[in-house]
Order: sequence, then structure tokens, then C-alpha cells
Amino acid sequence: MEDRLKKIVEEKREEWDDATPGAHIWKQIQMSMVHQLEKKHWYYKISKIAAVGITILSVGIITGIYIGSNRSANMDVATQTRFKHLEQDKDQFARQVNVKLNAINDQESKRSIEADIKNLDEIYDQLRQEMIKSDNANMDLIINAMINNHQTKVEMLEYILQKQNQHKNEVKSIY
Repeated sequence: MEDRLKKIVEEKREEWDDATPGAHIWKQIQMSMVHQLEKKHWYYKISKIAAVGITILSVGIITGIYIGSNRSANMDVATQTRFKHLEQDKDQFARQVNVKLNAINDQESKRSIEADIKNLDEIYDQLRQEMIKSDNANMDLIINAMINNHQTKVEMLEYILQKQNQHKNEVKSIY
């Protein structure tokens, strides 16, 4: 049976080899390869941005805690007001993050961003613990860091959505 199949293939080989794929197929293959390369580059870029953001936030927090350690331990009225606003805005930031996270189409990017958001949430929890331990010292600094934490999440997601839309528009313009 195998020899018979081999013989048929050898006899028909010349007939079958003259068929070549059309130009549109080669263009699709090329677009697929370009898309894969762009996708890999995009993931690395997002990871770098997230790492830089987390590093800057962490260094800012640590520096702020050391610099502000000489400030008064009493929370003034303005700081109390800012803290109340932060607690109220926390839910709004969470809703924004969820909406923007759900708008990301690429599952691999989504998993990467969710990991980065988890890291930022851990930093937020550390800030909250520091605020409790600090006996109201450095409160302004910690509240600013907590606000920056939320803003970093939203900005990171907005950047990714912008790139996603830009990529979608490029693909549409090619076809």
C-alpha cells in the first residue's frame, strides 16, 4: 500500500508542483509574521514600563518616609480631609481599572497587566500598613503615594488600550 502511494505521488508530483499560492496569501503570511514580532516587542515594552513605574513608586515611598520622618506626628485637618477623599475615590479608581482591564482584548497582555496591578495593590497595602504604624506621621506623603498608586494603574491601562487601538487601526488600514 505504501509503495503504491509513493508511486502515485512520484507520478503526479510534476502536476502538483506547478501550483503556487497567490500574492494575497503571501501578504497574509507576511502580516502574520509582522504581527507576531510586534506583539512580542509590545509585551516587553509594557513590562518595562510597569517595572519602571513600580520602581519609581517604591523609591518615592521609601525616600518620602525617610525625609518626612521629622514632621509632626499629628494629622492636621487638611490631611484628614484628603484621607477621607482618598477613601471615597478608591472605589472610583477601582471601577476605572476594572472597566479598562475588561477592554483589553489580548489575554496575554491582560494576564501581564493583572500581575502588575497585583504588585501595585500590594504596595498600596504596604502604604496603608505604614500609615497605621506611623501614628499619623508622614501622612501627607503616604496619602500622595497612595493616590499615585491608583493613578499609575489607570495610566498604565490607558497606555495599553491606546496601543491596542493603534494596532487595531493599523491592521484595518492594511486591509
